[in-house]
Amino acid sequence: MWLFLFTSYVPIYLKIIIMVVKKNICIIQKTAFEKSSTATKDKITENTKNLKFVDTKNITTESFWENRLQKWADHFASGSAEAWWICFMVSSALAVVTRMHYIDKPNTIIWDETHFGKMISMYLNGTYFFDVHPPGGKLVLTLFAHLSGYNGSFIFGRPGDSYEGWPEIITIRMYCTLMGAALGPLAFISAWTMTRCLPAAMLAAIFVVAETGTLLLSKFILLDSPLMFFMMA
Repeated sequence: MWLFLFTSYVPIYLKIIIMVVKKNICIIQKTAFEKSSTATKDKITENTKNLKFVDTKNITTESFWENRLQKWADHFASGSAEAWWICFMVSSALAVVTRMHYIDKPNTIIWDETHFGKMISMYLNGTYFFDVHPPGGKLVLTLFAHLSGYNGSFIFGRPGDSYEGWPEIITIRMYCTLMGAALGPLAFISAWTMTRCLPAAMLAAIFVVAETGTLLLSKFILLDSPLMFFMMA
């Protein structure tokens, strides 16, 4: 009978033992987890102190400009219409700015302005004279003088004489300068027509715009600007 009772309660005893063991295991695991969590937390805190925070705003801005530059580079290489017009306007603006800068300096007769100024005055005054050159270029300068309001009464004596009080003559220079500035866009269009390559067209325009000889000759009352303009046009 006692043996029967003992064997009957064995499963219950086993369940109790298993429950106790499981409980102890859970307690041990919980303690280990808490210790591990504390150590991990301390480690995270220490690593956080050593972290160098990165400004995500700057990263976003840099990425934005990198994407924009890459986009424009692709447009420039492919020769899209938008890039074409931007390059054309940039080359034109550079040509005008570089040649108009200090257009009134020096405010005196420079080099062959003496001869061409005299001929302009004679054309405006109706004075007959013998011209060793074809009159086309000087007639263009005379047109500029007429549009500037110049009356042909200034005496172009010799280089170094002052233009003080004669803003019309500086205006004639500006017309010549505009014809010289047109060489940059004309070079751009010519190179584009021959190559259909936007970088090549822009390079040609920059070569002409930055060429000091044409830049300097475009700033005075000379035949060089009209001559080069009609040659390139």
